[in-house]
Amino acid sequence: MTVVLCTYNDAEYLVWAIRSVCVQPYPHWELLIVDDGSDDGSEEAVRACPFSVDPRIRFVRCRRNKRKSHALNRALSLVRGRWLLELDADDWLTPDCLRLFAGRAAQGHGASFLYGRHRQWHERRDRSLIVGRIGERPKELTADSLLKDGLPLAPRMYSVQRLKQLGGWLTTDPFEGRLYEDLQLLARLLPFGPPEEVPEVAYHRRLRMSSITHRHPDRYAKWLRWMRETLPDMGPSQD
Repeated sequence: MTVVLCTYNDAEYLVWAIRSVCVQPYPHWELLIVDDGSDDGSEEAVRACPFSVDPRIRFVRCRRNKRKSHALNRALSLVRGRWLLELDADDWLTPDCLRLFAGRAAQGHGASFLYGRHRQWHERRDRSLIVGRIGERPKELTADSLLKDGLPLAPRMYSVQRLKQLGGWLTTDPFEGRLYEDLQLLARLLPFGPPEEVPEVAYHRRLRMSSITHRHPDRYAKWLRWMRETLPDMGPSQD
């Protein structure tokens, strides 16, 4: 299993995210960190991290910032595992996340992706955290309902074989792969069959007002119109 962590100017959060992987009792993982052209000392933060000596950790730096989908595609070209589990740089895994997902994947139902539940944490201005609720899930998991509700699924783990068959993440959207890359990939994977759900809370998701998604909530409608034009089989627009 490959855990992929794409980061851009998230130096202050990286050590905690990396630690959450390294303390997993499940041993059969690699962590691939892709630095998407950061200029805040992210590489130095990773190199100084006491966990960085673990031989299962690889670090790749892009020369310039090319957006999240490009970084994920770079990671996809380098993964060694059969499964790719995404970890955002400002989030962290529960201690049993990888064990739970590896166990479900080993059951061999042929799903294109697996998903679990997450705990939300609200970040204050001083970077302290307030515990929140368990994240909502879509009432039904179809491409149309997923995009209509816009609810994130986290954690999520993809079949590397299926990702490569799809050609990875699209980078032709109006924001060049900067926003909603998770939703566009999930919507494209759903036609291959229902995913597998891991019912336990296996991920901690940080909600911060400085994130690009929170700063640009008005962009979703434009992106959704593009997405429906790209995948017309999802049905008519609900705008």
